[in-house]
Amino acid sequence: MVQTGSRPCAGRHILRRRKNCALVIGVIVIMTCTVLQMLQDNAAYTPLRPLSCAKDEARRLLKFITHYNYACNVTVQAFNHTQWQICTDHDAGLDLEGKDTDKIVYSFGPEDDYSIEKMLALNYSYNVFVISDRRVPDAVRHTNNTYVITTAIAANDPADFSRNSYGQRTVNDVMKSLHHVRLDIVRLESLGSDSSMWEVLHHMILDNVLVQVKQLHITMRIDKLDEDYLYSWYRVVYDLFYKQGLWLYHTASSDSLCLQVTMMESCVYYMSFVRNPGSHIFVLQPPADFGTAAMEENRLMTHISSPTVVCKRRIIGGREDESLQFTSAQQPQWQVCADSRYELFKKPCVILRYRMQNDHVLDQKFIQEGCSVHTFVLSGRHGPGTGDTAGLMYRVHSHLPHNSATGGGLSRNMLLSSGDTFRLLSELGDITLVEVDVAPARQWTVITSLLDSGLLTNVSQVVTHIVLPDAVRGRHPTVLRSCYSELRRLEAQGFGIFYSNSEDYLQSRFGENCCFQLGFLKVKLVT
Repeated sequence: MVQTGSRPCAGRHILRRRKNCALVIGVIVIMTCTVLQMLQDNAAYTPLRPLSCAKDEARRLLKFITHYNYACNVTVQAFNHTQWQICTDHDAGLDLEGKDTDKIVYSFGPEDDYSIEKMLALNYSYNVFVISDRRVPDAVRHTNNTYVITTAIAANDPADFSRNSYGQRTVNDVMKSLHHVRLDIVRLESLGSDSSMWEVLHHMILDNVLVQVKQLHITMRIDKLDEDYLYSWYRVVYDLFYKQGLWLYHTASSDSLCLQVTMMESCVYYMSFVRNPGSHIFVLQPPADFGTAAMEENRLMTHISSPTVVCKRRIIGGREDESLQFTSAQQPQWQVCADSRYELFKKPCVILRYRMQNDHVLDQKFIQEGCSVHTFVLSGRHGPGTGDTAGLMYRVHSHLPHNSATGGGLSRNMLLSSGDTFRLLSELGDITLVEVDVAPARQWTVITSLLDSGLLTNVSQVVTHIVLPDAVRGRHPTVLRSCYSELRRLEAQGFGIFYSNSEDYLQSRFGENCCFQLGFLKVKLVT
């Protein structure tokens, strides 16, 4: 009787154990999925993450190679049908007519088109080295200033012990044997070895070979849509920009259909890069992944909201002529770093303010400390020149400390063009602080003009209000990328963000994530 009555209890006990096991397994599965999702979300912010399929890799790669970083205004072609263009503009291009006698070109594996090599050797006295494992035409061999090296080219992979033997050499070995360090032009069209072009470039990047190259021209062949192969090429072009300082300025293809993602198979792409001449020249950053508005906005927001510099002591104030303190949400506050190591009030102390109207909150504090304060109020008048920057006019108001002997040629209530302003300010020497707080339509124009002028080289701090493109009426990806590019140009000029604050009260006018106050500190010297 006892045994018979105990069976249901045993059954219920087993059932409860199964339910508990199922519950535990369910919790583990949920936690595992949550962790994997978190890892995936975090990976979504990594530019070099591999994508899930070949089509996505092709889409990202094609977006990268068809959106130029630099607009070269002057190019030279040997003849009309060539795929190669030499950049010769004033800002970043080669001076083909220059008097330098040590002008060197490396051309690896040219196949049919030798027009660039012949033009540079004959017309511009370049020393051209043709490096190929195939037979080079006699007409090229006998061209003045042309030297032929018969060899295949392999990647400088330390794991490949045969890389400098059996009829093949690395680029490093070729340069070493010829005693060359700096090269004007490198053209890579074919290799003649088992190495892939992306492998050769990858190891050239690892060895920093390309940092001494002024212009790079490469061929990319896509035989099939393989995600690993496409990702390898994406990583190479990404590293060319971010690690080697080479800007894409031209891309051609073997067929116009190759510019469509679904038609990339059996395509050849010819890409040209120019050496970064410095942060005084605007460069458009590469697209964020697929270059959609959402991705561009996400990258921009991440940059703005991620201060990289620590400032412990700050001066805080608003637009009212009352006191230097925190202001209400309707009165935007500014913050200036006063840490002793940045020597905010070191004499001579010069403050520049670009504003919509003249006010005296900042003036009072800095004048008390013995600083010169020059306020530039945008005028409704436009000066001579083309473009927004050239046409800006400023009404200048200067407040000088007592017994000041320096004004840099500035006086009260002068009307100056943007160019005249920068010429006068360049005579002031070191500048303590620049503040930009102008109308939303002019903010990026003023910031761009400051970056172009080179004035920020002598500036210790920058405080600015920025308004992003109107989210209500739509944000174009290229405009967002341009805003991000200008902030990265500030970074390239030695500045890091120490303060970032969202002006939420302006969202009703300009949309979500529209408006920010940013503070930048000079953290490194850029020559």
